[in-house]
Amino acid sequence: MNLVHLREFIDHTCNETNSRYYSPGELEPLEIDGIKGRISNVDSFGLNCVGFSELSEENAENTIREAIARYSQRSKNFTWIVGASSSPGNLPRLLERNGLIKIPQVCMSGMYVKLNELRIKANEDVKIERIPISKIADYAGMMVSAYGFGESAESFAIRSKLIMHSGDGGDLYLAFLENNPDPVAYGVSVYYKKEKIVILQGSGTIAGFRRKGIYTTLVAARVSDAIAMGMETAVIQAIKSTSMPICERIGFQKISDIDSYAYVKANPEHASRARSQL
Repeated sequence: MNLVHLREFIDHTCNETNSRYYSPGELEPLEIDGIKGRISNVDSFGLNCVGFSELSEENAENTIREAIARYSQRSKNFTWIVGASSSPGNLPRLLERNGLIKIPQVCMSGMYVKLNELRIKANEDVKIERIPISKIADYAGMMVSAYGFGESAESFAIRSKLIMHSGDGGDLYLAFLENNPDPVAYGVSVYYKKEKIVILQGSGTIAGFRRKGIYTTLVAARVSDAIAMGMETAVIQAIKSTSMPICERIGFQKISDIDSYAYVKANPEHASRARSQL
């Protein structure tokens, strides 16, 4: 897969917007021409999301306004993700003109690495356990603490269903430290067997346990398992303020920007709660 197609792959899979999972009343497709979006009964910027846009300059602004109206009818704030393959080119300006705000804290970089070129030094004091993604709800409380950004245990449970119906499924990885029976961090892998790509899709460490090499060790475990499964490339949508510098140090290359814009006028209480966790 060349870099142009790899950028498109990263955009189309960001935030599981290509997932086949929908459930009436819980999570539904937005069903607006030219965009790929979803709307949930849960207050969550991750679940209420427009993840891919293929619009023209002529219809983009009307589409943005229609999306705002749909979410506002349900009192749901939402995010709009703008990647390298989003169109039109002036989409960010149109979003801001219609009341969306760029959120630098959750803007991302699309990154990739060939797995046979990656050498990672893991922390041997960190023990990693790989479990089915279907068990994610059992650890939702820890994941909320580790990830933040206004998400809830309920939203993580729904995200697990999205992951299970993305690509060829995924796995949840938990990190443990000696003398601590509870996990202190997590990571997720999503597999695309035809493309031979693994997405390192989401990771977080509880605040008191960061800067101990846990994130890197989670990457090492997921990469090792992906190679054993026949994957050849790893990609990541890395948050610039947290995981991107680590990924650069261990060998990932940035090939695109993925910016996040938020609409916060539909539900002020949820917006305030989310800001407190940024």
